[in-house]
Amino acid sequence: MATPTPIPSLTTYELDIYTDATSVEQTMPEGLICQLNFGNGQPSSDVHIMNQYHGGPEFDNFRPGTVDRFYFQSTEVSDPSALTSITLTCVGDVMFGVHLKLNKVTLLSCKTRHFWECTPPNPQSKSQVCPVTNSVKGRDSMLLVGPLLALKSCKNNVWEVSVLAVYSAFLDSYPLTYNSGDGRSASVEPTFKWSCPYPDAVVCKWELQFRMSNQEYTVSYSLQGLTSNAGGTLHIPAIGQTPRMAYLSGAGVEQLFALPQRLQEHTRRNLLIANLVQRHAQRSFHLSLHGGGQVCLDPLWGAVEQLAVFTHCKKDDDRRSMPFTEAMENQTKLFAFDMYILKWSEPELAGLLANVPAVMIWNDRDIFQGWGTFASENQSCVVFQGVFRAVAEMFSLFQRHYNFDAKLMAAEDFPEPYLKYDSIFTNIPTDNVSLVFQFGPTALIVPDLRYERNQRQMLSLHTRARLFHWVRSLPRDIQHIVVMMPEPLCLLDYSTIQEQVLNWPHPFRASYLDSMRDAWDSRLHREEQADFVQEMLNIAHEWDARVVVIAGSSKVAARAVIMEDEINVKNTQFNRNTAIMTQWISSPVVAEPPTKLDLATIDPYLDRGHHVGKTRRIRSRLVEFPPLTNTGNPNRHYLPVVPLHRNLLLVSRNYMTIEPTATGDLVGKWYSEGNFTHNTDKEIVEHTAVAVRPGPVATSKWELRKQSNAKCCSIM
Repeated sequence: MATPTPIPSLTTYELDIYTDATSVEQTMPEGLICQLNFGNGQPSSDVHIMNQYHGGPEFDNFRPGTVDRFYFQSTEVSDPSALTSITLTCVGDVMFGVHLKLNKVTLLSCKTRHFWECTPPNPQSKSQVCPVTNSVKGRDSMLLVGPLLALKSCKNNVWEVSVLAVYSAFLDSYPLTYNSGDGRSASVEPTFKWSCPYPDAVVCKWELQFRMSNQEYTVSYSLQGLTSNAGGTLHIPAIGQTPRMAYLSGAGVEQLFALPQRLQEHTRRNLLIANLVQRHAQRSFHLSLHGGGQVCLDPLWGAVEQLAVFTHCKKDDDRRSMPFTEAMENQTKLFAFDMYILKWSEPELAGLLANVPAVMIWNDRDIFQGWGTFASENQSCVVFQGVFRAVAEMFSLFQRHYNFDAKLMAAEDFPEPYLKYDSIFTNIPTDNVSLVFQFGPTALIVPDLRYERNQRQMLSLHTRARLFHWVRSLPRDIQHIVVMMPEPLCLLDYSTIQEQVLNWPHPFRASYLDSMRDAWDSRLHREEQADFVQEMLNIAHEWDARVVVIAGSSKVAARAVIMEDEINVKNTQFNRNTAIMTQWISSPVVAEPPTKLDLATIDPYLDRGHHVGKTRRIRSRLVEFPPLTNTGNPNRHYLPVVPLHRNLLLVSRNYMTIEPTATGDLVGKWYSEGNFTHNTDKEIVEHTAVAVRPGPVATSKWELRKQSNAKCCSIM
């Protein structure tokens, strides 16, 4: 068992500050000092919370009627009644005075989920003591998080999954029981146990293999020895069947500043995830695809006290020469560990992860915002690299279910289907964690676009060559090649949009330029983008297959086509349909929709197709969503407001499903919020596109139907 250095009596807290709607708008230029006060003689704990979001009017804290969220690490509170009050002190020129009125302050322990609610005094001052008016004891279960399912492989008609769980106490044994599909039950012990950053907790992983048959079937499992029931049911596809898949991104990324108070509760925040769980009960998905943003680690620079020295350092040379200490590493790992526990134990997401095996890939938010877009001298500095290794270990553990150690892991220890070594590059090791699966007539390719990411490349040349070599080794009877990416392969011509944004005032300019530099369409990545697209089209030609790219992390959902120019198609002997790649883009499932400024920035470029790369052999353009029409249902008196922008962009939160049809096509459906009423009984709008091989690019028709607990508009 690996034994990382434990961090005794330290945990991560989530602090929410609610500003009254009648308050005068203020900003907090520097940060907060938060003091936890105990009534049992235990000494108070002072923590300085840096305001990492200060920098401009769009990042203002304490807007009227909003809630601001901060994270910090402090002494673990075992008894929730021991905490009597919280003292908040503003750091900087702006005070908690007559200009600012707070409704309440809440505190949540990421580990135990102990919850405290405080009422600020009135009148308020720069330093104020907020007495605890309500405290709720957290979880009684011995599980901190889990069970979590992940797909490991699908080879030789064997569906292999792993189950991960984090226990809050050491036990004599950790049995998992399951039925094998034929009515028999079996019990297994974990294949490995890993000591957590907490001295009293342990991570366990079980590996389960199920022989696929001519018919799909269900398997139920449960963790034994617990005070409460923990388990789930997974569905095993039939031999040669394309799995029914759900795709979502940004499930752990939320706005941390100036969030409207009506959107703060996790039931509202996770509304679409709950809808997906309900849909799974009807459709029995075999796989859930997570396209990045499974957790947001951006706040680590303000939450990890040991990183404050680096954060407050003003000189670049001093930053680059600063060492990454053992205390920095331990606290960074603890923060990432706590964030996974906090977000993945929310009921909606926990229900999905316990019942649908996941295939996950990361984006920059799973590391910290902007990773891969920094200047090389900054990204290669010791502290940045140390933080990256620490959070990569947590990514490997929670999202991929293996014990990651970049120094000690050998090629033979690296589990399939991960890229580690390849026969044609035996002397070039890499920790790139791209994935390739085959499910009957469908291949799923999941390239890792973060591990080797910098301003000049998404993937290194040898990793890209090894990835395509691996894809070409698959059987040639593949009909659909599904490529899952954390960001769109082609969306808009950002090289021209960047020129417009460069004229904007700071700081509005900075956040947009960061996002554009991070995209495939950035001028820095255009040639690599063209090479990747051309290679995928070549494989589609050779196999007579259809390529479908599914992507997330964009603020909007869209449909797009990437195609070879007509003159190039005429000069080839291949099926014309293979000269077109379909792209289905889903926007984050939790984060708020784009602003009017976001839409106004890209609106002039929506109707323009653009060339991919400099060869002008390949073009990309957006495809309209079909208009919504009433099919004559006499009981339906109105249609939901479809959140479409010029019929090209879906501008509300959504997730997507990908399912096979009886004729061998793939159907992609978007499920989005419709009429934005902020009620629990939401308008859920469904949009559908069909990827056909061979045949037209997309076909669709509208049909209205009524669903329980939701009004639904469906395109079939």
